[in-house]
Amino acid sequence: MKSIVLVGFMGSGKTEVGRALAVKLNVPFFDLDEEIEKADGRTVGRIFAEDGEAFFRRKEREVLQSLRGGYKVLAVGGGAYTSDDNIHLINSMATAVWLECPIEICLERCARSPALRPLFSDPEEFARLYKHRKRFYARAHVRIKGTIESPEQLAGRIVEQLALEDEA
Repeated sequence: MKSIVLVGFMGSGKTEVGRALAVKLNVPFFDLDEEIEKADGRTVGRIFAEDGEAFFRRKEREVLQSLRGGYKVLAVGGGAYTSDDNIHLINSMATAVWLECPIEICLERCARSPALRPLFSDPEEFARLYKHRKRFYARAHVRIKGTIESPEQLAGRIVEQLALEDEA
């Protein structure tokens, strides 16, 4: 079986759904941003503030490559699946699942903890980035439309969808 990588916009619930999915599948869970913080010794916010987005994206790619192999659930940051190199890497190492969440829900969640999201600035910029990134997320193998369902419910929908695809 392939690993599962959850992609989608910031605030779409990738980390929470990923944890629930890993429990359901009884496999390890990794959050790419948390792994970057462990590798670098700084928070994502500090990396962005001190070294900029380009440095962060290089670090993100390194850590993503180090997570190849084995069966796991991995949640990646909202920008990780927006470069051709990362899309190719993720799609070759795992089944990419896009958690498509309405912008209003993402905005509400991000507004609760803006310090955790370096690219969350204002609602207009948020909407522009959301619209821009959707075309990348659409390249995922599977699309799960997220609503206000619990992470456990969304994890169940992912398992059902992947089981149906295996039968086809």
